[in-house]
Amino acid sequence: KGALQASRYFLLSGPDEEMALTCKAQIAELCLKLGTASTNAPERTKYFDEARKYCEEILWKGRQDLPFAKCVVTLAHVYVEDGKKEKASKLIMDYLPMLKDIDKALRDEKISLKFSPMAECRFILASLLEEEGKALLEKGSEKEALAKLQATLSHYATVYLQYPESNWADSATKQDGDLRAYLKTKGYNVPPLDKGNKTKVMEAQIKDAHEQFRDGNYKQAKDAFLDLVHRNPEISNLVLPMNELAQSCIRDGDDLYGQAIVGHIAERFSQDRDKNTMSDGGKALLQIATVYEEEAQSNRVQ
Repeated sequence: KGALQASRYFLLSGPDEEMALTCKAQIAELCLKLGTASTNAPERTKYFDEARKYCEEILWKGRQDLPFAKCVVTLAHVYVEDGKKEKASKLIMDYLPMLKDIDKALRDEKISLKFSPMAECRFILASLLEEEGKALLEKGSEKEALAKLQATLSHYATVYLQYPESNWADSATKQDGDLRAYLKTKGYNVPPLDKGNKTKVMEAQIKDAHEQFRDGNYKQAKDAFLDLVHRNPEISNLVLPMNELAQSCIRDGDDLYGQAIVGHIAERFSQDRDKNTMSDGGKALLQIATVYEEEAQSNRVQ
């Protein structure tokens, strides 16, 4: 709510058109998040109406840029929340050619595809198709159901294979695996999800968190690493991300998490059978001790 109010104030300050469009797209996204989280019907409606207003204003301009793409996705989510799922699907399909152009421009300019609208759009389409396909299968419409569910798996695969660094890759991987398991319970021979795909997603997201750390964005790096560890506990067995997570916590002033991660590194890697890993763990502790000294916390070094 604080971010939303600050964005509204910024918009009232009269920024130039480019900044105003970016701000409006952000307001729409924040309204979607607040409306989705609210259990109060009038409040939900108010937030969704504001999101819809700014999205429609930006889409009407027809600009092919990131605020435009974000508004397509946000408006699609609003339609889904309102129960207008066919409208959400139609919206994405209508604007898909423009979204593909934006995606291509990002690729051509070597900009991270985590900012591409395509991953989220594909995920929305997959979720809608999965719901339709399962309903048809339960009704006995096998041929039509399987066609939709096959398309669903294709969309999920596109998300986690082509956009592994996006915020939707993990969800797509999980949904893909769950759908394959569901089809197996129905008697269909569907091969399990390739574990290598999950590894690819995880590696891409570790790389993204590492880049935040490298650029000195310690709060963002900390949040990215913690989110990764919560969703992929096996990362806690890797020295480098744990080292960078600990340093990010210390640099961000998060002493409690910092101590917890340092304790984990000391305990986990001092007992590793691989001497190289044990050595890397020791080097990580020395690097972290240096960070403590730089942050005037020499009492933590011992």
